[in-house]
Amino acid sequence: MSHKMEGKTSLTVENNDCIEEALQEAMPNATILKNEICNGIRERCDYVIRQSGKHDIGLKAKQDGTYAVKQYNPGYGDAKKIQTIMNPVYTSYVKSVVKKALKGNPQLAGMKMNGDVKDAVIMKDGKEKKVKHIRLTGGFTSGNKKNNTSGGWV
Repeated sequence: MSHKMEGKTSLTVENNDCIEEALQEAMPNATILKNEICNGIRERCDYVIRQSGKHDIGLKAKQDGTYAVKQYNPGYGDAKKIQTIMNPVYTSYVKSVVKKALKGNPQLAGMKMNGDVKDAVIMKDGKEKKVKHIRLTGGFTSGNKKNNTSGGWV
């Protein structure tokens, strides 16, 4: 019987430069390793999250351009534990990806993040879907007043 567990993530290879920053922000007490063997599953992963007294968690790139999260699963209900561990990573990752987009896209010039990343639920195809929201402010000038700017949710 195998004790390896694998799950999907929304982390992408395209934004791999944001992953290490997100992991360090979300898990300041963990050691983040690159291209290392993930203890417990004995598999090489692109990123390994190593925490004292806990099983390693690995992130490994898949062919579809996303990362799989992998961990040793000693018992029932550990999928929920991984989700709990990864939730703050997603929040930090979204923030980092938005910062990258703001820097690299001339259409977003002058826009800034206003506040924290928030969890929200939207309806998509008749189903509820959990998403992250970030308030952007600034950007283009409009109207007759100087420095009159617009903003919106991403």
